[in-house]
Formats: sequence, structure tokens, C-alpha cells
Amino acid sequence: MKIPKIKTFCNTSFKAHYYDCSLSGERLRVKKIITDNLPDLGNNPELIITKGSGYEDSRMVDFKDAKPLPMKKIENNCFAANAHPFMEEYKIFYKDTGLYDDNNGKNYDLSDETINKFAINAIIASKIAHHHPLTSIISSGQTTGKLVVCDTISALPENFDTQTPTILLSKFSKDYNPYTLPENVTGIILEQGSAGVLYHFNSELRNMLDAAAITYDKKEIEELEKLNNQFVSFSTQNKRITVKKIDKPDFVKRTKFCPIEVRNMQYTDSLIESKDYELTTAGPKAYKLRIMEELADRGILDGVKIPRSFVITHGFIDKIFNSLQGTNRRYPSSDSFYIQEIKNKIRQLGLDEKHLMFRSSFNGEDIENYGAAGLYKSYSGNIDKIQYYVTDIARSKDSPKAVSSRKMYGISDEAVKPAVIVQDEISPDYAFTVYTKDPTESEDILTINMNTSHTCETKDPYVIQYNKKDKTLKIQSFERGQEYFRFDEQGNIIANFYSEDKLIKSWDKIKPVIEKIIKNSLELENYFNAPQDIEGGFAGNDIYFWQTRNVKTKF
Repeated sequence: MKIPKIKTFCNTSFKAHYYDCSLSGERLRVKKIITDNLPDLGNNPELIITKGSGYEDSRMVDFKDAKPLPMKKIENNCFAANAHPFMEEYKIFYKDTGLYDDNNGKNYDLSDETINKFAINAIIASKIAHHHPLTSIISSGQTTGKLVVCDTISALPENFDTQTPTILLSKFSKDYNPYTLPENVTGIILEQGSAGVLYHFNSELRNMLDAAAITYDKKEIEELEKLNNQFVSFSTQNKRITVKKIDKPDFVKRTKFCPIEVRNMQYTDSLIESKDYELTTAGPKAYKLRIMEELADRGILDGVKIPRSFVITHGFIDKIFNSLQGTNRRYPSSDSFYIQEIKNKIRQLGLDEKHLMFRSSFNGEDIENYGAAGLYKSYSGNIDKIQYYVTDIARSKDSPKAVSSRKMYGISDEAVKPAVIVQDEISPDYAFTVYTKDPTESEDILTINMNTSHTCETKDPYVIQYNKKDKTLKIQSFERGQEYFRFDEQGNIIANFYSEDKLIKSWDKIKPVIEKIIKNSLELENYFNAPQDIEGGFAGNDIYFWQTRNVKTKF
């Protein structure tokens, strides 16, 4: 195992301006602005925001009203100021001489566009250091069509051709609604987006499209952009992107999905404990919780703990909403009879009042060939905000993504009934998602994506793979955490810092726990006779599974 290199900020001989930045996942923030005072303009500089906003007495103000930022002397006769997060342009005024450093009249640029360029350079450096590939395959396959460059896939131009088979090259990874994609889109290449941030989005693209990928490879992107509006063959097989210009594509639209049948929910208006979870009363997600509890009690899941829980049924939720009729209230009051009943159940079962999870358990999710992952809301919080969590989760049934997804799969809105799991929240050392069959790997590969946080959906994770044939266990990639970079004003990295890796440091203790997670995950796969997508975590030697669903099969 190679440890990612650790570099520290060096005493650089400064020229012009430099920026100390922090990178968390895909988000870069400028922390300090540094100048070397060349030419020697003075010794009492202050930074003046000329475009954007700043903070004044703990409130945000327009740049015209913001006070100048003092610059303090640091090493090598340089000056530094703490950057405001909303500044876009600035200049430096030297109070002792009355001179300005205003970048030859253009002011210094820290706009979103500039920060994004810096961020991409930092992400690429971070991915390489942590052994994450610059190109990630979402859906392995091949297709043909016209390559079209766009800003986002959810805001295509009004004159977009909806007939010709099309492969989208999308610049940004924000606010995607894949369910609104025209049927002629058969492939997608994203220029940005971490596996963690796009966790649920990738799951749906994998099922919908013949081929899809994310790439940060600048040379690859440049070559792709040259093919804009030309016909190409596009392949994501063998873990790489291959695009070739062709004369004419096969005019075939994306495969339409078979209608999904949703099991009817039996009407019940009570709170249900885990021993009574059924598919028709508590939903598939809760039902599988009950199965995992039973397997743990029987020792089939060896040493796995299932967090305690109960379900607020759709009938009970109906009573909450009925109590709001005739009022202007969006939420019930905290002393509502129904909210008090939920609080009493939490206390009766001995759940942790300060650390709770609230998860959707609709009858229209986690069913065969339709996961609905990420469509409906979940929250972590305490007992005092239950009225907000429960009603917002129930209302997430009507979110644009949920509605358009059901429409795509032929599921009627009336058939879907909301229910909510209330569960002890676990604070693990590591959270993980296990794919007992990795959708982008061979049949023999089990993959664990793991983070040092409560969820592995926030950033590029540790990727640990187990080969079922030869029984080998290997760390493929390391978690990208909070990292620090120093840039010059052209966006070149001149220094960086990666902290010591926690997993490598304690691997001898963690490896037996990972092996036990794998053993139990395969037990679940065997029980359900289908590859499983398992969410859980571990603290020390204590292993928790808090959710499992079938890995979706690509149509």
C-alpha cells in the first residue's frame, strides 16, 4: 500500500498574488490572499472588495459598504488577508503611500469561474495523490449518436434536437434531473462530479443509459469538445472512454422501461414496531430491516447490530395532515397529539432522543428493478424537530424528481404511500456502502465505498475491493478529505498539504472488521438471492447495518 504523499507549504519566493485554499470534496474556498508587495508600494496595505459582498459586524453587506480588509505581514516580507467567501474582485490600497495595486486597472479576479478553474486543478491533484481515477465509469457499454456540448443536462437549449441519437458532454454537475432527459439521449459524459456527490444520480444513469462516465482528464475533454455536433461512437467498456468519429449513427432511441408494479399498502394508522414490519404496512425498506434483525438474532449475520427503529405509517401521516386542514400551518405544532405520540414511542423504545435518523419507507422504493434511491428525503436530528422531518419526508413524494421518475416507470402517484422509519442514529468511525456485486466491475468483485463520516455520499471515498474467486482484499483508492493548496494567480498549484491517512495508520486493526463486513454482506446476498447495496458503519469492532436494497439490474 502506498501512502499518499504529504507536502507542506514551502517558503516560495512570491511574485504578484497567491492564494491559500481549502478543498473539501469538490468545493474550493479561498482562505487567504497573499501579496509580496512588489514593486514596493508601501508597508500598510489593506484589501478593498470592488465586486461581490463582504461581512460587516456578522452580517453580509454589499461591497460598496464593506470595510477594507487589513493585511498582516507574514514570512518573506509578504502581506496576507483573510478572504471573504463572496468577494469576486478586489484591489489593494497602501495607506502609508496612497498607492494602489489594482492589476493594471483590471482589479484581481476571484469570480466563480476563476475559483472553478482553481478547484479543478486541485481536484485532479487530489485524485492522483489518493489513487482515484480521473475517469470514472458510471455505465459500462457502448452507443452511437451526435456529440452535443451543454452546460447541464437538466437545462438543454430550447432548440435541442429530440430525434437524433445524442451523447451529451455536460460541463457542470449541479441540479440534475435525469428523468427529464429526452429519449434520444443514449449516453452522457460529465466534466465534473465526485462519486460521492452524484451517488444516487449515478445509480439512475447506470440503469437508464447505454454508456455514461465522469472525466477530469483535460486532454480527453479537449478532444471531446472538438467533436461537438459530430456523429461519434462512444464506449465506456474496459474502464475507459473511447470516442471515434463516424459517418452515420444507428437511429435507435433509448430503451423504454417496462412499467413497474407497486404493491398496494394496507391502510393502518398506528405506529409499528420492527417485529411487525410487513411489506404492505411498513414498506420494503422497513421490511428488510426486520429481516436483518431476525438474521442477526439467529446468528446468520454474525456480530452485526441493527439500529432500533419503528415506523410512522402512511395512515398515521394522513392523520397528521388532516389535523392541519382549515389552518394556514405547514407543520403541526410540537405539542400536537400525534407528534407527542411519536415522541412517547421514541422514549418507550429507548431510542436516543438527541441522535435520530428519519428515513423514507415508501411502498414505491426498493422494489424489483426500481430503487428510487435519493428521490425521497431523509434527515438526522433530535426529538424536538420531529414535526418538520416527518412532514417534509412525506411531502417529498411530490418533488419534481420523484414525480418525473414515477412517470418514466409508469407508476401512478396515487399508488405510492409515504411512511417514515424512525431509527437510532449511529455515529461510526467509518460509514460504508457495500455492493456485493459492483455494477461497473466483473461478477466476482465486491466493492466497499467508505468514508470517515456518517455517510459515504459526500466525497470520493476509500474504495476497497474483495475478489470472491481468489479471496484477495485490496485498497484501490483513499478518501479525499479536507485538503489545502497554495495557488499562484494563474491557478497553478505551488504547494499542497494532505494529512496523514487514518485508514493506513490503523489498517491492521481495521482489516479484520472489513473481512467480517464482507462475510455478512455475502450472507445477505445469499439470503435475498440477489446482489445487495448495503449501508452501514462501524465503530471499533462494532458493525452496524442500517439499510439494504437489491442492486439495480441494468435494463
